[in-house]
Amino acid sequence: LGDYVHVVAGLSKDWGLSGFRVGSLFTHNVQLLAALGNGLGYYQMVSQYTQNAMTHVFQDDEWVDWYIQENKRRIHESYQALEQVLDLIDVPLYPADGAIFAWADFSAYLKNGTEGLWLELFETAKVLFTSGESCAGDKPGMMRIVYTWPEGGTLAVEEMGRRLVAWKEGRS
Repeated sequence: LGDYVHVVAGLSKDWGLSGFRVGSLFTHNVQLLAALGNGLGYYQMVSQYTQNAMTHVFQDDEWVDWYIQENKRRIHESYQALEQVLDLIDVPLYPADGAIFAWADFSAYLKNGTEGLWLELFETAKVLFTSGESCAGDKPGMMRIVYTWPEGGTLAVEEMGRRLVAWKEGRS
């Protein structure tokens, strides 16, 4: 892999286990490994309770197979609902594959910059996105939308759609 390629994985994002702050790093970078082995890694150790719980979870092959399939199904359904919702308000969506969020281009609605639009969406439509600028994006009007929920994802996205349609109608 060389010094510049690192493989990082985590339970929160990769398995939807919010709150389980457990991750792993695979690298051939000797300096990075030395830094982690020189005390930095100590502060990132995983508790024995978490190690034990996750060991039992991941040893259950039947559950793991079910979880992966069910998770794919729910994410796909929520993403399709997001596409439909954003079509209602003429907001382009950048295709997302295997992610828990997608990028949407609200630039047609800019009046007072991205942060002004972000605040307007929050205060008026009661939806909370992450502005592209806060993620170091360079195109004004971009919003990051998390469209995944543990259960009822499509219902939540549809509610967001109702709020966004009302917001759009109120702007005209």
